[in-house]
Amino acid sequence: YERAGFRAIDPAAAPYAQPDFRTPAAIAHDAPRALALALVVRRVGREAETSMPAADVSAVVDALYTVYGVHVPDAAMAPLRAAAAAWTSRRARFRLLPPTA
Repeated sequence: YERAGFRAIDPAAAPYAQPDFRTPAAIAHDAPRALALALVVRRVGREAETSMPAADVSAVVDALYTVYGVHVPDAAMAPLRAAAAAWTSRRARFRLLPPTA
């Protein structure tokens, strides 16, 4: 991935979590369980950049959560959206690291 220009958004600054993909019935009987993952991106034409604007990070996360929101109940998505809004607003830029870091 690294040779192809992919970079990981610093997970220490961007604690992204994927939603709980269990069935709505399973989630209704238990609290949603998000899965922490690193965000790996490829910014075509910007592969050499070492940081990414917070607005761009926020847009990536919002796009992912919009896709997931089609199948994941709002009860599981709302806490993730709130958390992402908080951590994307804490800084102007996010470091980009090798995807294997």
